[in-house]
Amino acid sequence: MADERIEVDAKALREVLVALNGPGHYIRELQVTRNPVICPDNPINKLTDEFNAWVERQANTEESK
Repeated sequence: MADERIEVDAKALREVLVALNGPGHYIRELQVTRNPVICPDNPINKLTDEFNAWVERQANTEESK
């Protein structure tokens, strides 16, 4: 994995960083609302999905070499 930078949703990243640096209940609120039925646009899920997609692309790139 030569390229260690990935593009992610800035709003989702900001929400997670604010929660991590804020009172403990901020991040816990994001954690308990990860169910897509409860909160379909949960920033943790969004960042996780974006990261997993990047990992898959990197794996596919490595396989095609």
